[in-house]
Amino acid sequence: MQPVISENWAVNWALRAREVPQGHVAAGLLIDLVADPRQVHLSHPAAFPISAAATALGVSPDLLCSALQRLSDAGLLSWSSYDAGEGDGLFAVVTLVLPGDTFHDG
Repeated sequence: MQPVISENWAVNWALRAREVPQGHVAAGLLIDLVADPRQVHLSHPAAFPISAAATALGVSPDLLCSALQRLSDAGLLSWSSYDAGEGDGLFAVVTLVLPGDTFHDG
């Protein structure tokens, strides 16, 4: 049985994310990148270059990574990073945790 997810899950997620220390740094960006307003019951992974995202947000890449980790520690998202090579730098892969969802490593 699937949990019932409010149509306003993205708003609720963003409000919770802003309560996490440094969460406000990435909350808006993540909702824009990950939440598909046409599919409020799904959250898709998004990959983005960390340096470019940090520049767009006006923060350092280290602060953005710290914010992602804090949001992960708070149970609001799952994320990893990888080196794209060829001078493209680090990319983050982020999936928001929807209400009632849990992530399993493996």
